[in-house]
Amino acid sequence: MHRARILVVDDTRLVRMFVRQAFSGLPEVTIHEAEDGDKAQALLLESEFDLVLCDWDMPKLSGHELLAWIRAHERAAIRQLPFVMVTGNSEKERVLQAARTGVNGYIVKPFSAQQLVRQVENALARHPGAARPDEKAQEHTPSVRLQFDSRTTSLILNELTHERVSGLIPARGAVPAVLTTVILDIGFADQHLALAACVRRIEATDETDQPEVLHIGLRVEPLTAEQRGILERLAAILAPA
Repeated sequence: MHRARILVVDDTRLVRMFVRQAFSGLPEVTIHEAEDGDKAQALLLESEFDLVLCDWDMPKLSGHELLAWIRAHERAAIRQLPFVMVTGNSEKERVLQAARTGVNGYIVKPFSAQQLVRQVENALARHPGAARPDEKAQEHTPSVRLQFDSRTTSLILNELTHERVSGLIPARGAVPAVLTTVILDIGFADQHLALAACVRRIEATDETDQPEVLHIGLRVEPLTAEQRGILERLAAILAPA
């Protein structure tokens, strides 16, 4: 992981301590804390950060309200901050709300230190200013990840429309169940899109007992006007010549 300043926003001191411990082995990561959304706003106005890791349920200002404030801010350095939501609830409506407001990732309690670090790494990799060690090699390859519960898997795109997404995922590792609501995180060149989608089908690509990859089909949940515009640009870029 590259050098990063992370703002942890949670009203529970034990959770903030857990996050510090999770990143204690990464000296390049600096953790800053806020016990509620109001204090987080003040810190964001005073200092620069690379990512916000925030609990959803907090007094005064919820995590979702803080995310909305960040995405609407006039300062680009604040507005474009990667934001990972921490929640004890994986209900579909919360996932949809977070995706529509511009979340970069979410993680459901309880989670391990390894799962937390992985989610933060994935979100930082999408930041426009984040260094990518293999950026030239990725110039013509979209980066796509499925996030569900506290897990993440990569996806190779076959189809991308306003209504449907399909592609291939590894058969080994994290595989979402049918009807699970996931966050689909797509990055390509200078375009980035996070949207909510429901898994409609998962099929093996061959008839062997242990297939290497699975075909996955997803239904895209209703998009905001901004999401629709970004999706159209991504689809045009990725369309075959």
